[in-house]
Amino acid sequence: MAQQLAEQGAPRADTILDQTTDRRWMLCSFEAFDLPYTGRGLPVEDAAGALVTVLPAPNY
Repeated sequence: MAQQLAEQGAPRADTILDQTTDRRWMLCSFEAFDLPYTGRGLPVEDAAGALVTVLPAPNY
């Protein structure tokens, strides 16, 4: 996915492909959702919302 985004010019120029891959891997991991949901006891909506707030705004 990161390679496809790079080919489309989606990552910012100052973000290298490996960084993009690492960030998406982390944000898409089960643990990224499970820690706020199970670990902190947040409702599903709040745990999902926590992930959304750390996503950068698109740079089109």
